[in-house]
Amino acid sequence: MDEQVILLTSIRDILTRIERVLEKIEANGGAAAAPQTAAAPAPSAPAAGGTPAGGSKWRSR
Repeated sequence: MDEQVILLTSIRDILTRIERVLEKIEANGGAAAAPQTAAAPAPSAPAAGGTPAGGSKWRSR
């Protein structure tokens, strides 16, 4: 019985925390927690330094 009480208390605490987070999100106009940013386009050719996109010029040798 004690384990059930502990479990239910833990669940209640978690739900209370979730509720607080949701209230903060609503207070901010419903904005997402993380800002949305546009992804930068991948370069079509290596930069002037000769480094391929997403790689190291030292590992490519």
